[in-house]
Amino acid sequence: MLKERLRYLRNLHGFTQKQVADALNIERSTYTYYETGKTHPDLNAIVKIAKIYSVTLDYLLVGDNSRARVASPDAEYHT
Repeated sequence: MLKERLRYLRNLHGFTQKQVADALNIERSTYTYYETGKTHPDLNAIVKIAKIYSVTLDYLLVGDNSRARVASPDAEYHT
């Protein structure tokens, strides 16, 4: 599920919820809701999240590992 992948990727990269929320230009509590499944990110946020973690949209949305590319935490994020 999306919420588990969001938490997994954030922890893999060593980010706090606040850091990811700041990169998305949202409140930390909103990002927390994404990770708990209380709410879901909109399409724009999902695209930004995929860029932050250098993963495919397929991986984020359906967990398709066959084409997923999970970058190492040392990969640099570019907006």
